[in-house]
Amino acid sequence: MAFSLSEDSASHEEIKECLLDGGKITGTNMCVLVCAMIIASVGLNMSSTAVIIGAMLISPIMGSILASAYGNVSADYPLFTNHMIGFGMQIAIYIL
Repeated sequence: MAFSLSEDSASHEEIKECLLDGGKITGTNMCVLVCAMIIASVGLNMSSTAVIIGAMLISPIMGSILASAYGNVSADYPLFTNHMIGFGMQIAIYIL
């Protein structure tokens, strides 16, 4: 069938795994976060909206937001708390 939506759909476990993997705080994510901060700083100094939006696009903070939202919606509050703590750590690093 040409327009079948069921062929490319993911299982609930695959979706959960993808969301939770994006919310993990790793060394790679922290390096990308530092790069996004540098790019955002350059964009602010140049008054360039496009550069600031580019920094937002590469920032790994969205992974923590999605993972904590998944924990909240699925009523898994330890998971929600864990990812909110990670999100708070990323914001603290951003502010520092």
